[in-house]
Amino acid sequence: MKIIDVKVFRTSTPVHKTAGTNWLFVRIDTDAGISGWGEGSLQYKDAALEAEILDFGKFLEGKDPFRIDWIWTSLYRRVTWSGGAVTMSAIAAIDLALWDIKAKAYEMPVWELAGGKHRDEVKVYANGWFEGLTEPIPGVPAETASRQASPELHAKAALELKNDGWKALKFYPFGGPQVTTPEQIDHGIELVQAVREAVGNDMDIGIDIRARLDVWSAGRVAKRLEPFDIAWMEEPILYDNVEAMA
Repeated sequence: MKIIDVKVFRTSTPVHKTAGTNWLFVRIDTDAGISGWGEGSLQYKDAALEAEILDFGKFLEGKDPFRIDWIWTSLYRRVTWSGGAVTMSAIAAIDLALWDIKAKAYEMPVWELAGGKHRDEVKVYANGWFEGLTEPIPGVPAETASRQASPELHAKAALELKNDGWKALKFYPFGGPQVTTPEQIDHGIELVQAVREAVGNDMDIGIDIRARLDVWSAGRVAKRLEPFDIAWMEEPILYDNVEAMA
């Protein structure tokens, strides 16, 4: 079996219409009539990612799709300056598609090829439930259209999730485009408190900070979140400082 073509598909949903939230999929076709699909979406970088995948496609043409590890290593070491978000997302999308091809060829799911299932069920959490739960900012003229997340509306929506049977939820209580201010931290803590008080102690709450804190602030926020028994605090600081993340 040989790879004969690599195609990229950029798409979006009615909710995610901007270039920053496009989804990107890759399809790898073989001469055996089997195609594999992979996903490599990368916020605001989908055009660069598409170009990277198509460039890798020149190398992939004619290769054996079953040589997954060899292809991964070859793509990673293809240039002197290896790594980076675009390159690694491209390799990941291709890697997924190759596993899909192999699984289809052997007529078994990928998880079976990877060693078999570990459990029968996987716990899931609700996300995206907080969109639009905002209110005017006190002291800011309404005509500015500036708004902030509402603790009351978050509490009500979280309780509705619990009543619908959800056992866990995640949300983004700390606002700000890049860096969160002390005022935004205070407001974020209010949101978490409101949600915890609404759902009680038998529902997991995950917090995603989207790297808006520095190390010092992240430590203080973690301390302030302790009373609310959160399940996890996701991405408190930028990913590229391993020592700080540790």
